[in-house]
Amino acid sequence: MSYLKDRINEIGADYFGELTTTTTT
Repeated sequence: MSYLKDRINEIGADYFGELTTTTTT
């Protein structure tokens, strides 16, 4: 469970990070 949540957080952060970067740029 912890591993899964960590993976989702990592993927989510990467996804949202890319989104924000694209939006900012």
